[in-house]
Amino acid sequence: MAHVLEFLHDPDAFLAEAVELLAATPVESTVVAGVTARMSADADAGSQAPGGFPLWWLVVRDGAGRVVGAGMRTAPFAPHPPYLLTMPEEQVDAMLGSKPVAARSLSSRRHPVVTLLREVAKRPSVTELRVRKGDELVEWRRAT
Repeated sequence: MAHVLEFLHDPDAFLAEAVELLAATPVESTVVAGVTARMSADADAGSQAPGGFPLWWLVVRDGAGRVVGAGMRTAPFAPHPPYLLTMPEEQVDAMLGSKPVAARSLSSRRHPVVTLLREVAKRPSVTELRVRKGDELVEWRRAT
């Protein structure tokens, strides 16, 4: 199935497009929804959007036009990693091949967690993974 990737540069536009997906997965989408809502409120209050780094939101639509995936790239720290909600592998591959995303910024040499997740994704029997280091926690669940 072909997916359409739509990159947005306005937090309000993203929230309008992704509202149903965000509402359907409130726990998983807490960071994306919270950061985006804060950036929207800051803009409404007259604050300038941060600059000097990639800043975008992503909605992924299926063949029927439904939003089936979402993400954002709002991290002000290098290497400005994207924050993606769970989505099928072909959506991730399509996103990595698109112009706004520099695939090299997700290289395995600099991002061992990405390498781990890619390897785990190759094993269908693994449906969930948690990695904890100190107070940091990464959770991954296979999309159904």
